[in-house]
Amino acid sequence: RNQAAAISKYSVTIEANANAEGHLYGSILAHDISKSLVAAGYAIDADHIRLEGPLKELGMYTVKLELHPEVKTEVKVWVVPAAGK
Repeated sequence: RNQAAAISKYSVTIEANANAEGHLYGSILAHDISKSLVAAGYAIDADHIRLEGPLKELGMYTVKLELHPEVKTEVKVWVVPAAGK
């Protein structure tokens, strides 16, 4: 529960290549979000991330996490243009 509270105050920023309209060349999946959370010190497996589908555009998303059947939280995910774009 403490981890869920900490994660709810955190936001993930993921860089991705996108076209001028903001559509990604590829998509952001649960694995990508998990990797960013682990890098920030939160041991969150991709299986805990509840995406309704891959993220395919630049922007801010609220992603649901289920750490345990009784412990659920959300994390903000910012998908931003890759550096140099």
